[in-house]
Amino acid sequence: MAHILIVDDNSELRSTTRKMLESAGHQVSEAANGVEGLDRITASVKSKTKLDEIQVALVDLIMPEKDGLMLIQEALAQSPRLKIIAISGGPQGNPAWLPIAKSAGATRMLKKPFTKDQLLRHVQELLADNWK
Repeated sequence: MAHILIVDDNSELRSTTRKMLESAGHQVSEAANGVEGLDRITASVKSKTKLDEIQVALVDLIMPEKDGLMLIQEALAQSPRLKIIAISGGPQGNPAWLPIAKSAGATRMLKKPFTKDQLLRHVQELLADNWK
């Protein structure tokens, strides 16, 4: 399966999403904000082990420290093959940000709250694209 990074300031959402992904056999890392997320991606790029390489990142767009749009741009500058699923919505988020995230380089978008099936379908499709 894949190594997936969840970057979201909502710890409950990170925990729930981690369980969804791990139940499908994925390796999961977490970051509570954009700065931590970029640190994890940088470490992944520098790693010599294929297992440590992050293939997919779920990135919340509204976060402290560094917002999701900045993270997407900086992450893709370091790791152009990284697939990014932008997530937004819920009480504080605005789904109108999702098209902006796509223009910043996000591969897919998910509006909160999302289901396990929606999440896993997006991840599976992105991973399948890597093998084409």
